Amino acid sequence: QASDFYSPGFDPPVVLVLFGRLTRSVESAAAEAEAESENLRDVKVTLIADVVEAYLSARSFQAQIAVAERNVALQEETLRTVRARLEAGLIGPLDAAQAESNLLSTKSTIPQLRQSLQTALNRLAFLLGTPPSDRALIGSLADPISRFGVLATGVPAALLTQRPDIRQAEEETRAASALLGVAIADRLPIVTLRGTISAEARDASMLFEAAGLAHSVGPSLRWNVLNFGRLRNVVEARKAAYYQSLIRYRQAALNAIREVEDALTAYENQQERRESLDEAVEATRRAERLSQARYEEGLVTFQR
Repeated sequence: QASDFYSPGFDPPVVLVLFGRLTRSVESAAAEAEAESENLRDVKVTLIADVVEAYLSARSFQAQIAVAERNVALQEETLRTVRARLEAGLIGPLDAAQAESNLLSTKSTIPQLRQSLQTALNRLAFLLGTPPSDRALIGSLADPISRFGVLATGVPAALLTQRPDIRQAEEETRAASALLGVAIADRLPIVTLRGTISAEARDASMLFEAAGLAHSVGPSLRWNVLNFGRLRNVVEARKAAYYQSLIRYRQAALNAIREVEDALTAYENQQERRESLDEAVEATRRAERLSQARYEEGLVTFQR
């Protein structure tokens, strides 16, 4: 006599991960992901620095053009004064020739400065991903370069922790260390628990009653004893990669310290240089006013 018989079941394997193999694998993957994130931040920081440099360069050329144009206006006024004195017979033609030479020499610098400005604008447009013909890149010439205040640098060592290249090297070292741990764990045994859970009944409604349930559990051991030579070589290779990452980390830190110290030294010295130049500008203005007045009185030569 035919009858129905129901016997569903499944046998999921459970792998007992010993000696931290899975943990180290997850740690390695997380460190590699973080290293890539820091690499992305490094690219962004580099791009921002290039944009700022191109912007300040363009502003600097704008300021130089403005100064050159003011000089042209002043030298044109001086040339008119010299020519008037020449016509009055107070001076010789040499003064007029020198004044005209100064004027033309100053005018000749403006096209070169404009070329440099356009080159800086083209670079800025490239970095911003806009056409070079975009005239709204940096706005008008009003206040082309603002006077910067004191730079709050803080502790130089603290600046290093803000550098993406340092953090990237650190995460790469962590990843290499975790991969070394995985390689070491691969030389150790892997235990797997295999079991079967099933239900047997002639009626589907009785499948999950206690009397119809059955299970069996049995462990298995896998150990790559015959591959010890290869696994040992893998461990040595991962160990060498870890030491290399440590050296790269140290080099990145030393290079960052050098760059930070160089930048701070340059900043401090440029601040002192600017203060001296400001004083020199004021002294030169006083000398110019005195020379102009004495020249108009006929007490000094034009060269003075």
